[in-house]
Amino acid sequence: TDDPAQCDWIIWQNEDSGLSMEPDLKNYLPGARIAMRTNSYNEVREAVDAGMGVGFLPPLMLPRNHKLRALSTPGIDLGIDVWLLSHPDLRRRERVNAFKQFIGAELEQLLATQS
Repeated sequence: TDDPAQCDWIIWQNEDSGLSMEPDLKNYLPGARIAMRTNSYNEVREAVDAGMGVGFLPPLMLPRNHKLRALSTPGIDLGIDVWLLSHPDLRRRERVNAFKQFIGAELEQLLATQS
């Protein structure tokens, strides 16, 4: 089904740090049926891929040949920034800057093809 309210959900949570997708999901879908909780994104992907339910998956974690289909969840924004940090002593090195430019362009291209 394409209706998120009718789906079983596989969610990520980390009890040690108190991080969980459950509050965002419950705000969006108060009656959401949670079929599985795990602290591993790989387990979320494997469970979704096996047909156990739907879940939030970062596009960068999906293999290029995946068969999963995106559902619309307009009430949830799970946007997480990606930071690329470098040591202050290396920040101005040509090869470090070349890598940052390269990886930035690659990520931008990959994210554009995922949406």
